[in-house]
Amino acid sequence: MRETKFRAWDKTHKLMIHNHLVKELWLDDEGVLIIRIRGWGNDDGTHHDGYELDINSCELMQYTGLHDKNGKEIYEGDILQIPGYPVESNPYGEPDLGVVTFMAGAFGWTYLDYKGRPLGKFETFISWVGETDILQEEQVIGNIYENEELLND
Repeated sequence: MRETKFRAWDKTHKLMIHNHLVKELWLDDEGVLIIRIRGWGNDDGTHHDGYELDINSCELMQYTGLHDKNGKEIYEGDILQIPGYPVESNPYGEPDLGVVTFMAGAFGWTYLDYKGRPLGKFETFISWVGETDILQEEQVIGNIYENEELLND
């Protein structure tokens, strides 16, 4: 059974809240999902108090249960570099990119063209990983919130 983990992009502070800082999730009295964030310290000695986000002020991303070729956990919103599987619209022979998504009841990726635009082609992880939880060639190179430059021409 895979672990259930989440991370969140705080839209207000433009900050990725990694899974170890997501303390709990719950519904308030109006049925709005609330994410409680733990406090944390930085290497420079500064400290951030914990706080709460509602689902409208963040993007919540779930862990897929998989790791890339370097052992990095893969979450929704991650950008994958996919070598060896050229998509027709990539005229330069560069590795293709894909954005990790949850669609039709499965995690997978949506291919991007060489300019970072979605192509509409969706691949599920099920057909790529077999008996392991590690992708053999694909690697996480960023995410759609902190690395927008990877999605632009």
